[in-house]
Amino acid sequence: MGAAMNVNRRNFLFAGGGALMAHAAAPSDQIVLGVIGSGGRGTLVMTVFQKDPALRVGAICDVYEPNLERAVSTAF
Repeated sequence: MGAAMNVNRRNFLFAGGGALMAHAAAPSDQIVLGVIGSGGRGTLVMTVFQKDPALRVGAICDVYEPNLERAVSTAF
């Protein structure tokens, strides 16, 4: 297998997030993110995607209140 086959999901998400940061988007072109399950992985993904100026967090859902509170304070 070549080097191109060594791409895992985490590297793909980080690389894609960096490519999206290259330009600012008009409000009509913004992406609204909803996070369901805001534990460690959900919060990590949210913070990576928030580096893109075209994205804003619109909703966060978690049944475990400490995770929800931490994610809300991180997002806003």
